[in-house]
Amino acid sequence: MRQWLRDNKPIDGEDLEHHDKWLCMMWPRLQLLHELLADDGAIFVSIDDHEQWRLLGLLQEVFGENNFIATLTLIQNLGALPGKWVNEVTEYVHVFAKNIDYVSLSRLPVQEDTSNLQRDELGLFREGYGLLRAGTSASREDRPNLYFPIYIGKDKSINLSPKSSEDTELLPVRADGSDGVWRWGRERVANNTSELIVRPHRRMGFQLITKVRPQEGNTF
Repeated sequence: MRQWLRDNKPIDGEDLEHHDKWLCMMWPRLQLLHELLADDGAIFVSIDDHEQWRLLGLLQEVFGENNFIATLTLIQNLGALPGKWVNEVTEYVHVFAKNIDYVSLSRLPVQEDTSNLQRDELGLFREGYGLLRAGTSASREDRPNLYFPIYIGKDKSINLSPKSSEDTELLPVRADGSDGVWRWGRERVANNTSELIVRPHRRMGFQLITKVRPQEGNTF
């Protein structure tokens, strides 16, 4: 390792081979750390956005893809100077086990957040995501069983069939006007109307928001 560092130029952004040199510099270090790590140990490697995806590939080679645990994100500097397109405020922590069958990690405690808390007859909650599915598998063609009408009454009641001629029919329509899907199926909606919030919506008339409650033994 020392010989390689002596024989190569300093690694900088002006060198067309700087990514290769950086990987060559990191490889023996990670190999050594892998050898020194206990069988039930884990490694946490912090890095910014510039090389993090290359580091992830390197860690997969050294520790094995099956020993990948997670990639954590850390808001490092909210006061960062603006980048070319966005402020670079996030760093990453790649986590790998020496042997995934032996490692045991306790869950990180959830930081208590009491902002925006509300209370209903079932206890504390905060507003979560919308019931309209976004992202992948979000079209009617993808999940036809999740496309169905929900009816909102004048009293903001939620039903799967109309109870009055004044009820508003709500369908999962995406922003581009195409048919989308709900996150929940019919049965879950019918059994959990108390876990949904009805909000006015300019395009759809109404929007359904899920309630997020603290898990047992945890706070928000």
